[in-house]
Amino acid sequence: MGVKGLWEEVRKVHPGRDVSLAELNAEHVESTGRPMRIAVDAAIDIYKYKFGTDHVTNGDYGGMNAPTRTWFQHVLHLLAAGVQLVCVYDGPGRVAVKRGHRTTGPDYKPYTSAAASSLRSETEKTHGCEYKHMVYLSKMFLGYLGIHTYDAPGEGEAECAALEKAGLVDAVMTSDGDAFVFGARTILWAQHAKDGEAMVRVFKIWKRQNLGLRGCSPSLAFKIAEKKPKHCGLLWTLARNPSLRAAQLPKWRNCLAEDLRTGVFGQKYPSIANSLSDKSPKLSVIDNYMKEIEKQPTIKTIDWSRDVDLPELRKFTEVYFDWKYRQYAVKFVRATVVPLLVHKLLRCRELGRDGSEWILAITLTKGTGSAREIRVKPDHDRVVPIRVLDEPIVEGYEGNLKKMEVDKTPEWLPYWLVEQACPSLFQRWQEEHARKNKRKSTGEDPSEGTTPKRARGRPPKGQAVAAVQGQATPKRGPGRPPKPKQHSAAGKSCVPALERSTGRLPLDPKSPNRRATDAMPHKASSAPAYPPLTPNQARRGCLTEPRLVASARSPSLYASEVIDLTDDD
Repeated sequence: MGVKGLWEEVRKVHPGRDVSLAELNAEHVESTGRPMRIAVDAAIDIYKYKFGTDHVTNGDYGGMNAPTRTWFQHVLHLLAAGVQLVCVYDGPGRVAVKRGHRTTGPDYKPYTSAAASSLRSETEKTHGCEYKHMVYLSKMFLGYLGIHTYDAPGEGEAECAALEKAGLVDAVMTSDGDAFVFGARTILWAQHAKDGEAMVRVFKIWKRQNLGLRGCSPSLAFKIAEKKPKHCGLLWTLARNPSLRAAQLPKWRNCLAEDLRTGVFGQKYPSIANSLSDKSPKLSVIDNYMKEIEKQPTIKTIDWSRDVDLPELRKFTEVYFDWKYRQYAVKFVRATVVPLLVHKLLRCRELGRDGSEWILAITLTKGTGSAREIRVKPDHDRVVPIRVLDEPIVEGYEGNLKKMEVDKTPEWLPYWLVEQACPSLFQRWQEEHARKNKRKSTGEDPSEGTTPKRARGRPPKGQAVAAVQGQATPKRGPGRPPKPKQHSAAGKSCVPALERSTGRLPLDPKSPNRRATDAMPHKASSAPAYPPLTPNQARRGCLTEPRLVASARSPSLYASEVIDLTDDD
């Protein structure tokens, strides 16, 4: 079944809104006070992952039961958003041919899994992509995750729509346009489903069924329903009352053909009017839809509080996904810690208990409004009580898994869930967060008992360190600190004294082999007072003024002491 081109016409009227499931769930919690409840069309999901992984699983890649494992990980992502799920499968009353494949066949007998993924035979590889095998495995892991599952009397999407009309769920998750026909009002289509090339091929199979009026496009059908609603009203009456069809159906057919020929719908459609035969529309197709539309849901209540069977879930992944030994025990914990934590917090919120024991700390928040999230450190040992270090390490099971221990990094959770399920922890975090913000805004000193933080980097040379207690260390300016100025006693100011004492010009500091020119300016300065010479120094001819001694190694050397220029001999 399937209405040709229905999604394209729906997008023209209502293009939809791209939003994360967590944000949509937060909006629903804010308006209704409870998490969003979603009916999942399991059959369409199984076909999606079956055809999406055929090109991988037909070879030696993908691993054991790759389509089911991919759907398992998708369900974990849905649970991490804080929604509640019920999965509905097609039942025995479904049509014989659906999505281009026969839905009837021999009863399914479970297969025995291979000892390891690398030991599978070619037959065992094909078993992993069989529809009934995927149904069998998915019902197992969904039950271990605490998700309610059951078989519909006929079409799964019709049962999902009936659940929404009865108020048991808030939305239907499917990509099958029949859900609109069956009366669903809110449909969620997972965005990643658009990238499945195999699903596009399945849509082409639906288009070859030729169930509608030849040449009548979906846009023309919408025009007929909009401009001439009496055609739809009469056809709806005939569909619900088979006894009136013999007398009223020819009148409906002639009236519609006349409107198509006269251009009531914007232009004339003579070829479509001529194609209206005595067999149009196909009554068998109408009966199939009416049978599903008028059905009531087969269940009256849904248990949303089922517990998770963690030991059986772990055993299931070992047997059917080949997640064995320590390498894949780490992967199992990493994949399930957030969904299981969300499940426990939802349970605590429902029972009115404080679930702060499941979280070690709150570290960060992001986003605003309904998209707000909070980052927490889960207590991995309590949420997923699996002794990973006791698992053996077996060669050949490394794969791409390099870590042999659980990486206990913080995880993002819905803000409303932590706020409502962990009130004591959330209140402590808010108080601490408020104190930190107050310090930043007022610029006050830290609270008593804390030590001021040392400034980053090495302090600049020559900067005095505050020694007074309580005095803040001056902040270092941006960029590299300037080099301290080197004060040298040698310079041009000593030239006059040296020239007066020796009658010779000093060596040029820039060119040791060349004397300073006579153009060098002379500054008159009063000679400093020096202590008088001793008799011995006067007898030997010592000078009492400072000298500038030049050499090849040291072009200018300022002598501040009395220098004896006489030879010893």
